[in-house]
Amino acid sequence: RVITDAVRQTHGVACRYIDPPLLIDNFKSDIRVYVLVTSFHPLVAYVHDEGLARFATEKYTTRRIDDRRIHLTNYSLNKHSTKFTLGDGLEGEDGVGSKWTLSAYRRRLDEELGEDVAAKAWRKVDEILIKALIAIEPPVSASMDAHLPPSDDGEPRRPCFQLFGCDVMFDANADPWLLEVNLDPSLDTETALDLR
Repeated sequence: RVITDAVRQTHGVACRYIDPPLLIDNFKSDIRVYVLVTSFHPLVAYVHDEGLARFATEKYTTRRIDDRRIHLTNYSLNKHSTKFTLGDGLEGEDGVGSKWTLSAYRRRLDEELGEDVAAKAWRKVDEILIKALIAIEPPVSASMDAHLPPSDDGEPRRPCFQLFGCDVMFDANADPWLLEVNLDPSLDTETALDLR
């Protein structure tokens, strides 16, 4: 009853906790993958080679479940931590600190897991992204029909596109889990690393 009351009084999203997560240097992390969709009929999507890896700023432990900086990898939360560090992504210092490029994260997974296991993990990420896009196709198509109906003279609908920011986390078995799909991902460049 207490949980039910708390849920009714609080706005938020509940999701399954991924445990145990894949740890890099004993820190929990997630990745942001950018996907550009230019068509749903047929599905035409482009996954950007680059993206971001974000790290918690406290080493992982299940003993302090209420410490958000252990369990959450959000940049907006962790950038305020005194333990937040950032390599200079433009000068080649990447793969260190609390925020990396996706390519640095890929290299690290190759080292940690071996190239074959890492390649399999990245293929699974692609599969998850495709499934997510297929799942959202009906409401996206309905929205397009409402806002951009096909013309009466048979002319094709004006071309549209959508950029998605897909957040993915790996568990300890290197299986990816889709955390969130952002319809309006931030493209702010607060750091030199973001320019990559």
